[in-house]
Amino acid sequence: ISPLRSLNKSIPLNVLSIFKNNEGVIFVTTWGSGTFSYNDKNLKTFTDLDGHKSRFGLHTAVYDNNNNLWLSREDGLSKIKNENIVKVFSISNGLPSSMVNDLCLDDFGNIWGATDNGIFSINNDKVITYNDKFDPSFMHFNRIKINKSGIVWGMGKGFLCSFNGENVKYFTSDSISI
Repeated sequence: ISPLRSLNKSIPLNVLSIFKNNEGVIFVTTWGSGTFSYNDKNLKTFTDLDGHKSRFGLHTAVYDNNNNLWLSREDGLSKIKNENIVKVFSISNGLPSSMVNDLCLDDFGNIWGATDNGIFSINNDKVITYNDKFDPSFMHFNRIKINKSGIVWGMGKGFLCSFNGENVKYFTSDSISI
């Protein structure tokens, strides 16, 4: 029986993203209704009923080079393998915040995340934070991306910045003339 059906809910129309892993499993992240996976036979949910503490309104996800799904949750981040949660990352094991707003993968297989209290990376399940490199007034990140040169780009409330691993360059509405 579907956990959604037991709550008299259907698959929601408020889809945030749809993507497929290299094994053909399709994942759908939603606004307020968790995440779903479909493998041509079964539909699996990642909701509160399944042990995944869903964040209302924000679900970000990325696949790593080992076909693990990394999915934001109410209290941080889940690492999911073969549609099962294998590890949970939270403030207690190194995340700068439980609010993970965005995720991306670099060319070395590291997971990068944007939170409301800085950015982080995960390499071999070890969390690395970079708060000491950033101006404390620019720590609320909404998005994170990495370009082909390996430069990390972060966007937050009122700013855009680039980070090369050591130095941060800020771009604000005050510093750019259009």
